[in-house]
Amino acid sequence: MTESIQDDTEIRIQRESLVEQVADMDPHLADLIIERESLTSIKNEELRAAIGRVMYTNSAVPVLMGTSYKNVGVQPLLDAIITYIYT
Repeated sequence: MTESIQDDTEIRIQRESLVEQVADMDPHLADLIIERESLTSIKNEELRAAIGRVMYTNSAVPVLMGTSYKNVGVQPLLDAIITYIYT
């Protein structure tokens, strides 16, 4: 049980770090954080949209890892293309 709680805490810390880094490049997301006074109040859809805007302006490029060997990571790559490019 304790290990699960530690994993959840680490996930929250990493997500907040991601939100903060994207907000440094996307003024709209930064405004939402300031307005709500919290990094944790950002919804997944808002974060995805912000990542799409950051990519569109060539401010950042997401990196995905995978291999065509046994199709490991191919589906997440295709999902990311649809999610971030076609927003």
